[in-house]
Order: sequence, then structure tokens, then C-alpha cells
Amino acid sequence: MGKRTNSNSNSDETESNKKAKLYIEAIEKAEKEEFDEIDNITDNKKDTKDTKNSENDTDKNNKDIEIIEIKEEKEKTEKDKMIMGETYNYNDPQLIKERIECRKLLKKINDSEPEEFDKRLDCFKKLFKKFGDQSYIEPPFRCDYGSNISIGKKCSINFNLTILDCTYVTIGDNCLIGPDCKIIAVTHPLIEREFEKELTLPVKIGDDCFIGAGSIILPGVTIGDKVVIGAGSVVSTNIESNSIVSGNPAKVVGKTK
Repeated sequence: MGKRTNSNSNSDETESNKKAKLYIEAIEKAEKEEFDEIDNITDNKKDTKDTKNSENDTDKNNKDIEIIEIKEEKEKTEKDKMIMGETYNYNDPQLIKERIECRKLLKKINDSEPEEFDKRLDCFKKLFKKFGDQSYIEPPFRCDYGSNISIGKKCSINFNLTILDCTYVTIGDNCLIGPDCKIIAVTHPLIEREFEKELTLPVKIGDDCFIGAGSIILPGVTIGDKVVIGAGSVVSTNIESNSIVSGNPAKVVGKTK
């Protein structure tokens, strides 16, 4: 009887162990499936987060580019546009201020006493970007800014020269300019003209030139060295060195050598 009892007891214990093992395996399986699902959810969330971060980076880059473009455009002042030959507004406060400062120096020059050579010379050196040694301008003289004008050495300029220097105007060495001449480096747009809008084109005059009385040099013109321009001429195109020109429009009528 005892052996039979022990046998039944062992059998019951074995059966119980099997059930316990199956129960543990079921729990472990359920836990594993749950953890796998959690991992999948976590991975999906991570992927979604990475995608969103990538999208945010792209948006940020695009915004940065837009900001840079806007910043560059905003940093380009009306004066920058004027010098660069772009359409600009000449009623910009900075430009108005600079023109007023120019007028103050011009008043000192034009209202000076005949014997005040040093006073005028000092004003011209303050006014111009460059004013060469032994150069002289007979007042009255007029310009827009002065700071865009460069004049070489040993130049003699007679009464009533007007330079509209909204961009660079360069005059070489040893030049003679007669009375009532005009050098124009600015114009208005020909299409869709607006009252406040202007365009600029630089003017360059070479060395050893003689510009006759009442001549007009128009925007964008380059004049070579040793050029003679007849009185009352209107120069609208480039002139080669060693040319003699005359008329309206100015045309080549001879050579200086």
C-alpha cells in the first residue's frame, strides 16, 4: 500500500510540475509578446520622432535660407543700390542726409572770398573721394554727393562745372575742363518711370583731356587719354584715346596724333 501511495504521490507531483511548467511558459510567452509589442511601439515612435526631426530640420534650413536672403536684401541700402547701378529711391533718408552735408561744403566753397584759396582747397579735399595735387576748380561748382568723385593731379576746371555723381565719376591727370560743363552719372528708368526712382552709370575721363565749354558728358561714358571734345558737344558714347570729337551727338572729327 505504501509503495502505491508513494507512486500516486509521485505521479501527482509530476503532473503538478508539468502544469506549473506549462503555466510559467504561457506567462513567459505572454510577457515576451507584450514586450515585443512594446518594443515595436517604441520603435515606431522613434521612427516617427526621427521623421519629425528630419522634417523640422528641413523646415529650419528653409527658414534659415529665407532669413539669409531677406537679411542680405535688407542690408543692401539705397546707397548700395545707387552705387551698384540698381534702381534706387533718391529720397532715402541716408541719401538726403549726405546730400545736405554736400550742400554745406558747397556753400562754403561757392560763398568764399576770392583770396580764400586754402579754404576752398580744404573743402574740396573733404568733399571728394580724391583730389590730386595742384588741381583747381573755379567756383561756383555743384555736385550731388562729392564722395563719388575722383580728380587727378594738375587739373584745371573752370566756372560752373556740375557733376551729378550718384555713382563714380573719375577724372584723370592733367585735364582741362571749360566753363559750364556737365558730367552726368545718373538717369531715370525709361520704362515705368517713377518720380523717386533713379539709375546710375559711372563716367570715366582719361589723362590729358580737354573738354570744351558747355559740353555734356552723359551716363556710362568712358573717355580715353588725350581726347579733345569741342565746345557744346554732347558725348553719349565711349571715345577712344587720341580722338577729337564734336557735335550733338559727338562724333570723331580728327585725331590728336
